[in-house]
Amino acid sequence: MVIEYTKLMHSRCQCAKRSKHSYPPINALIACLTFSLVTTYIRAKEGGKNKMACEVSCLLKKPTLIDFLLGKLIAVVPFVTAIIAIAKYSETFLWILIYIGIFLLHAIHIYLKRCPHCAYYKIGGSIHRCHYIYGVPKIAKEKSGSPSRYLRIYSPIAIFVITLFPVYWLLLQWELLIIYALSWGVLAASLIHECGRCIYFECSMNRVPEDVRKAYLDASEVQK
Repeated sequence: MVIEYTKLMHSRCQCAKRSKHSYPPINALIACLTFSLVTTYIRAKEGGKNKMACEVSCLLKKPTLIDFLLGKLIAVVPFVTAIIAIAKYSETFLWILIYIGIFLLHAIHIYLKRCPHCAYYKIGGSIHRCHYIYGVPKIAKEKSGSPSRYLRIYSPIAIFVITLFPVYWLLLQWELLIIYALSWGVLAASLIHECGRCIYFECSMNRVPEDVRKAYLDASEVQK
């Protein structure tokens, strides 16, 4: 009887322990994901209302800190979800460091090689400000023309690798996998929206209509 009671109490403690450490992070991620969904919907809806009235004036000519923070709040959900899954189910902390290292190497490579071609990189003084990177000193020199073929191929491959890297651990808990998949969907929708008002027209992901591009460039020439 004592042995059975001890086993029962141990089982309950284990359940309580799992509940304590597992569900609060998941609830927090769900809250962040909900916020991301609402934010993306509102921004898309407002963009749709103003599209006919101010297509040129609604282009993102000078990103603010709020634009940057909104984008990062959306992007942080899949990243944190992956970190939680790796930390929970991997046997070593090394996998977390590898994942963060791959992410940082990709960001640094893009900033040094692709960003100098961007129109936002050429705006302002010595500090770079856009809806992806904000408040970072300009290290590389500005470059004219479109990015090389290598960069156009590298970017989607790198994103693909970063996206798939934590899936092995995410498959061990379906709640985290669902949050990860949905948050990537929200992030993709947000990027599509931002690419529709970006003034970096040479980018392969730019979705600004040709007539709006021409009107913006003509207006820029007049202002010069």
